[in-house]
Amino acid sequence: IETFGSTGKGVVHDDMEVSHYMKNFDAEQANVRNAKAKQLYSTITKNFGTLAFCRRWLDRLGESKYLL
Repeated sequence: IETFGSTGKGVVHDDMEVSHYMKNFDAEQANVRNAKAKQLYSTITKNFGTLAFCRRWLDRLGESKYLL
């Protein structure tokens, strides 16, 4: 599954900027203490599970102030 549109003929380069994120399927349960972080983790789990997502989609779900 492509998380971005392309013609299929493009080239992907590793860069310093990250635009898509996803939870590791094998990761242990996160022990999150901060209420805002806990809410964000819950939103990600509920809406995306282990599928890739981008910050724009978090904005659309009402999440804000998640960047440090």
